[in-house]
Amino acid sequence: MAKSKKTKIHKKTDGQLLQMNKSFNNLKMKQKDKITAWVYEEYKKYVTENEKVPDSEADEHIIDEVLDKINEAQIWIPSGEIVSYYYRKKVQFTRDYTG
Repeated sequence: MAKSKKTKIHKKTDGQLLQMNKSFNNLKMKQKDKITAWVYEEYKKYVTENEKVPDSEADEHIIDEVLDKINEAQIWIPSGEIVSYYYRKKVQFTRDYTG
């Protein structure tokens, strides 16, 4: 019987072993809370400065700002996870701000 090959989901970068397929749910609660606060903070900042809901260009800017903060805090998560998380939360933020 042949052994099945397992795909590697870890990569060593700068002396750290990183999980390459990490999802938002795999983060620690403190990390999730920080990211949620940063997403809300950037969204709120945009809405108060521009008095409108962010468009697709503004969404990219907000996501970039949040990703910068995540990198500064040395939290490793694929950027696609943050993009997906932002768009899921944007609906809630929009509803909270307009309603």
